[in-house]
Amino acid sequence: RVSCDALCIDPFFNIQRGVLKNRKRMFFFQMTSDLFFADYDVCHFFPNGIDMAFLDGLHRFEFLLRDFINTEKSCHKNSIILLHDCLPYKAGISCRIQPNDDWTGDIWKILPILRKFRPDLKVTMFDSPPTGLIACTNLDPESVILNDSFSSIVEESFMTPDEPENVLDLRTI
Repeated sequence: RVSCDALCIDPFFNIQRGVLKNRKRMFFFQMTSDLFFADYDVCHFFPNGIDMAFLDGLHRFEFLLRDFINTEKSCHKNSIILLHDCLPYKAGISCRIQPNDDWTGDIWKILPILRKFRPDLKVTMFDSPPTGLIACTNLDPESVILNDSFSSIVEESFMTPDEPENVLDLRTI
């Protein structure tokens, strides 16, 4: 719905309609985001930083957390990072293993992680169907808190349980 220049990263693109719209530039990288951030500097494409990022990853919180860390490094004070699928509408779709149903994975865990480790962020939840949207502002590209704590975050209780006791409680975190 936006027509600004875009940088798109996906291991397996499946483009079925026109996406260029009125953009002057659109960069596609068919690779994992980990490989992209290891090989490229976003500021090469957007020297003034990212205005808006939409992260919709591999349905595992540790991948989304790494994407958040890497993306924030290229942001500025007015940037916004949008996180998709963080508000599952029922517990059965919020586990690490994909069921034979809709699936958000355990990326809902990003909410308590950000609350605990980055209380300086402004996190706004949108109950947009089907699985929510999170907007993060007050970003700090100089922050190393999440990066320095990454291993301990993954090892912490964030690996279990697989599902929140009540997914509706996520909306009050």
